[in-house]
Order: sequence, then C-alpha cells, then structure tokens
Amino acid sequence: MKNITITIFVFILLFSGAYSQTAVMVDPKTTSIETAQKMIGINKLTEKTKSNLNNLKKIDIQKDNLGQRVAYFESNSLKIIKVYLTDNGIEKNIEWYYSDEKLIYSEANWEDISTNKIVNTVKCYFDNNHLITWIDFGNKFLDPNTDTFRERDSEMTIYGKKLYDEAIKK
Repeated sequence: MKNITITIFVFILLFSGAYSQTAVMVDPKTTSIETAQKMIGINKLTEKTKSNLNNLKKIDIQKDNLGQRVAYFESNSLKIIKVYLTDNGIEKNIEWYYSDEKLIYSEANWEDISTNKIVNTVKCYFDNNHLITWIDFGNKFLDPNTDTFRERDSEMTIYGKKLYDEAIKK
C-alpha cells in the first residue's frame, strides 16, 4: 500500500511539475517523495539561471587546446560553470549549477562530432552538496543504495567543490 501511495504522489508531482514546466523524471522504486520535491525545486532554480544567463557576469576560468571552463555569476554568487571538452571525436558539454554556494545540479551531454549524435547524457541532482539522483543515458536511474552511487557521490562532490573554488578565485 505504501508503494502505491508513493507512486500516486510521485505522479501528482510529475503532473504539477509538468504544468509549471518543471517536470522531473523519477524512479518510483527508489525516489522518495522528499527527493522528488527537491528535484522539482532544483529544476526551477536551474531554469531560472538558464533564462537569466545573458544577465550574468561571465568569467573565463580556463581555455586551452583541450577545451574551456566558463563561470557565470550573479553579483558575487556563482550560478553556473560550463565545461567544454573535446576528446577522441567526442564533444563534452557539462554544466554545473550552484545555489547558495552549494552544488545543486549537473548535466553532461556527449556528442559524436562526426555524426552529431548524442552518445551519452547524465543528469545529477544534489542536496547539500551530495548526490541524491543520478539519471544516465536512456533515462536509467542509478540505485542510490549501491556502492557505485556512493562512489559517484563522493567523486562528484569533490570535483564540484574543486570547480567552485577555482571559479571563486577568478
């Protein structure tokens, strides 16, 4: 009965999110209602940042023959870091979103340069700088109860903090 109630509530969240253009995809087996609500809030923040990108202060963090990193600030508050890399014929575009000095979302899109086809997409949601949802290519959810999820949480948290610190120094 509990699973049915959670599933119904998640669908309500999805419907209300879709109506407000902030729908989130969740795995009803592993996504709690609280996590789904956080994901909707994160989507609202990232959409607001995307729509306001032209009004943010842009700072180049790094640029070389492999790629570049660009940070966007609102006043002194870091909002987004965009990373562009090219590696073995794959163009990697990764966006890291921050709110209140904390990592909240990351999205990576990898495209084959020769075919212009997306070969991988990863979406990660964070709460308090820790991974709460990992959605892999083909909308496959990584179970948050696995060692792999915990390892990725640790790796992403460390790298997200490193990127943040580098951007703030500029």
